Amino acid sequence: MVAEAHPDTGDDDRRWQAIHAERRRFRELVADLTPEQWQQPSVCAGWRVQEVVAHVAAAPTLRMREVPGMLWRGRGDFDRMILLDGIARGRARPEQIVALLAAHASSRHKLPGSYPLIDTVVHTFDVTRALGVPWQTPPEVAAAAADQARPLARLMGAGKLLRAVRLRANDSDWSCGRGAAEVTGPTQELLLVLCGRARIAESLSGAGVDLLRRD
Repeated sequence: MVAEAHPDTGDDDRRWQAIHAERRRFRELVADLTPEQWQQPSVCAGWRVQEVVAHVAAAPTLRMREVPGMLWRGRGDFDRMILLDGIARGRARPEQIVALLAAHASSRHKLPGSYPLIDTVVHTFDVTRALGVPWQTPPEVAAAAADQARPLARLMGAGKLLRAVRLRANDSDWSCGRGAAEVTGPTQELLLVLCGRARIAESLSGAGVDLLRRD
């Protein structure tokens, strides 16, 4: 699997600016949700919208000293750990969660091995696609997130797909993969494919689309 590196990938300041901008946009989005929308299931199985938003809001506040306890509660399973933490944090009132998003929107804190740009951008789609809310991420931001997601695709369930298809953006110069069957679409949709969310990706075309849908 290969990718054409996006020029912003190595620019830490630009990446943080993008993270901060996407967090602020996310806060504005969720601040207007109705009580019913907060309780809707998200794209993530087992997660309500409220729990996904709480997870994104809490990410800049997490400290390494909290991780051992989280892992213990998750019985050593990373996905279970994150879900249980999201459920716990999702018990806060929506206004408290929105306030936390606002308070830490400009934070640069992150745990080692975490990817706040991917986390913020992709979880925004987990919420908007579940609610049927139109949402656009700037192509250059989606490309920077996709560059980070590319080596993680296997961990997110997309490794097999990327051996069979080549992803090529039609709104940026981003591409990835060596497969014979091409999939073309907006960068944000290809990012969703990389992050194991091909089922919700839209506006895709090419011979490889059927392979995505069968995975």
